[in-house]
Amino acid sequence: MDSTTHATPEIDPRDKKKFYFTDTPQRRALVAMARSLFNLVMVMDVTGLENFPPQGPVILAANHVTNFDVFPMQDGRRSIGFRLTFQADDRTLTDEEVNAIHGRVARRVCDALGLTLRGA
Repeated sequence: MDSTTHATPEIDPRDKKKFYFTDTPQRRALVAMARSLFNLVMVMDVTGLENFPPQGPVILAANHVTNFDVFPMQDGRRSIGFRLTFQADDRTLTDEEVNAIHGRVARRVCDALGLTLRGA
């Protein structure tokens, strides 16, 4: 094959196909039921709206307060992971500050609930 010949990739006709759901009474009822169940389970707690600027762009980052994964272990214990967000209002925290806070939080939670840290 010389350098002037280029193979053109074949276009898959499925790439251009669009799928539409027919608006039926059953579909509307199912969507309404799913929305109601979702609203019961997913409660949104919004705080700090007064800190948003009245105009201009904003970066919004969600802070999750639930555990994200539970892994059963062979010895009957469960491995649970949590997400913690460390923030200061006026500056970026240093690694040393975050590590110190994380250590204190981990010790208190483990002592209070009788937990063991992974890798400890």
